[in-house]
Amino acid sequence: MPNCCEILTLILEGKRLEKLPTSFFDYMCHLQLLDLHETNIGCLPPSISRLINLNALFLRSSCSLLLQLPAEIGRLQKLEILDVSHTKVQCLPSEIGQLIELKYLRVSRVENVGNHTHADAGSGEMISLNIISKLRLLEELIIEVLNPSDRRWKQNVEKYCWGNCCPGTTDDSPLLLSHNQVLRDF
Repeated sequence: MPNCCEILTLILEGKRLEKLPTSFFDYMCHLQLLDLHETNIGCLPPSISRLINLNALFLRSSCSLLLQLPAEIGRLQKLEILDVSHTKVQCLPSEIGQLIELKYLRVSRVENVGNHTHADAGSGEMISLNIISKLRLLEELIIEVLNPSDRRWKQNVEKYCWGNCCPGTTDDSPLLLSHNQVLRDF
């Protein structure tokens, strides 16, 4: 792997990649923005933890094989923006709580992943309130519901909104929490 330590931005948008080599990020120590959206990445290599200066990670749209984020994601201490919307990631790892600089988090709820439906996939909680409470700088949390009849969404919306804290939010609407609404109360 070549030494690419001076690269600040890497945009692989639209490249039909399914897998990155294990050591792909080993020599990209100054990388600040990584855009992998509209790729077919199925997993992030462990070397993602080497991106100690990463500020923004975009995995949205058509990372159709991506089912989970690795625990190493928690080592990205400077990460401010994480977008995993329109992927098949159903649950964020607890290590997300270690992202002390995270300001913007965007995720999506999809109804079916593989042969599992919402009814048999456990609690269906995308991210626990316990983890959200650790993200002290979080200004915006967007949970986009791709299917309004998503039963798990209906079960969990009250956990995020506490009834009237999010005016206008119904149990089948997308959830946008901003710093001024709920997050400061955690």
